[in-house]
Amino acid sequence: MISQIPEPYRQFLEKLLADKHKQGIPEKLKDDMMVDLYSRLLHHLLLSYLQVLPDESADAFEKMMDGEPDSTVTQKFLQDNIPNLDDVTDKSLQEFSNVYLGKS
Repeated sequence: MISQIPEPYRQFLEKLLADKHKQGIPEKLKDDMMVDLYSRLLHHLLLSYLQVLPDESADAFEKMMDGEPDSTVTQKFLQDNIPNLDDVTDKSLQEFSNVYLGKS
């Protein structure tokens, strides 16, 4: 459901859709696309985080994610284990955008 997408990610995805589909998208289709893109974005971000986590932290992260933790718990874990988390996130968002817009 689109209302469950955190605001910064919702804005990011809305801009992506607007950039890719200049002619506009019917609202229902846009909502479905946002939900699908958000799922793909989360997967992309998680893979980016796993690539920079030390092995022991990556194992702990994978186990934690199997239990579907609260987003605040996940965020705290990542902040504690990835010193440059903001940079990793920004780079991952840019990569996702480039792939979606065909700029890879």
